[in-house]
Amino acid sequence: MTRSGRRPLAIYGAAIIALTLVSLGIGTATAQNATSRIPPNAHAERFGKGWQCDTGYREDRRNCVAIIIPANAYATDKAYGNGWECRRGFREVDKACVKIAIPDNAYLDSSGDRWKCARGFRDRKGICAAIAVPENGYLSDSSFGTGWACLRGFRESGDACLAIAVPEHGFLSDSAHGSGWTCDRGYRETGDRCDPVVVPENAHLDHTGHDWECDRPYEKSRQSCVIRQSNARY
Repeated sequence: MTRSGRRPLAIYGAAIIALTLVSLGIGTATAQNATSRIPPNAHAERFGKGWQCDTGYREDRRNCVAIIIPANAYATDKAYGNGWECRRGFREVDKACVKIAIPDNAYLDSSGDRWKCARGFRDRKGICAAIAVPENGYLSDSSFGTGWACLRGFRESGDACLAIAVPEHGFLSDSAHGSGWTCDRGYRETGDRCDPVVVPENAHLDHTGHDWECDRPYEKSRQSCVIRQSNARY
């Protein structure tokens, strides 16, 4: 010891270096041991202390066994299922990838494992048959029904589009139900014609435009507007 009672700095430095070397040796040995436990066709997990099999292999009794991938398929990273999927244009059938038979006037959809008929065609038992659009009709975007709709002013009747007979003082409506036409304001539908609304004295057309209502303070009495006895003071 020195006169000050302190150990020389060199002794402390040597001790620190020795501890560091021992620590590095232990760490290296530990890492080597961990690496030696990883089986072939596997790799250490990015996080944690474990390992996982490479793509195309599955764990079996702490070993990584190759997955049997059929033709026209590719390996996946999924831990469940087959570990493989069929390529676009193929469909899995009995653990094999079978080419999808696409009929005329059809195409593969976005999934790649089924087909759809092109616009203007409908699936008829595995065949894409042309949609027969009648005169005054057009192709619709609906996947249900006939696949076509009638032009404005025409109404579907069986396999045809028939013209809607609009009476005088009437106009075409946008409703798919009813007659296909509506009477002008001030007229009401009577059978297949539009008759004028007869507005009595002290009345006016209501909000529909096809009937009338009494002015205040009058009240409806059959086809006229009257003041009730209780309202006479008004």
